[in-house]
Parts: sequence; structure tokens; C-alpha cells
Amino acid sequence: MTGMRMEQINGPHGSLLINDAYNASPTSMKAAIDTVENMTGDKYIVLSDVLELGPDEEAYHREVGKYFEGRHMTVLTVGSAAKYIHEEAAAFTEAHHFEDKAAIADYLKPRLHKGVSVLFKASRGMELETIIENILQ
Repeated sequence: MTGMRMEQINGPHGSLLINDAYNASPTSMKAAIDTVENMTGDKYIVLSDVLELGPDEEAYHREVGKYFEGRHMTVLTVGSAAKYIHEEAAAFTEAHHFEDKAAIADYLKPRLHKGVSVLFKASRGMELETIIENILQ
């Protein structure tokens, strides 16, 4: 299997980090949300921009945000288009938008312990794996 596709990484203090940042589409983001929803324990999902969506970029990102209705996890977003995910998701679940990836790592580090799962999903160009590298340092 290609790296960064549902790649499970042992995180700090027994946490689980799932790197699925190889590529993304609105449909694959919804599948990632479903995956996280079916996990046990404290659940976080880190989402960033889906690139190359054209003039409907905002609508597609808002659609992903609305998909959080009825779900229980914390949503962390970074990126200019991902702010639309955050705006919609915040109506349904705990959601935070960050200005940069380092801030997400800083937010997550004290929250990582046994029973915590974090899934990272975005277009390849957003380089979300750098958050994982920061956490593991």
C-alpha cells in the first residue's frame, strides 16, 4: 500500500495517528469522517483543503462540514477552503480552525493519550504529514 493512505502510526502516550493525507476529494473526506465515527475513545479529525475543485470549491467544502451532523468528534481545520468545513461543522460538533499546521500540533500534543485517535485528511499539496512529524518529534 502507498504511504499516507490510512497509514496507522503509534502516537505519543499510546495514541493512534492515521495519516490519510495522500489525496482527498469531498467523497473521500466523508468516508474518513465515517471511519473516525466508528472508532472508540476520543476522536479527532484534521482536515485541510481539497485542491482543484474549481468554482464550486466553497460549496464542496461546506458539504463536507455539513456531513458532521449527528457525529461526535472534534474537527480541526487549516487552510483557506477548509475554513468552510469549520463553519458548517461547528453547528454540529466541536470544531476549531487554525491559521497554520504548527498550531494544530500544539493543540493536539497535550491531548494525546491511550484511547485517542486522530485522522489526517487533505489533498496532497497541503502536506498534513508535517503535523504528524511535529507531534512525533
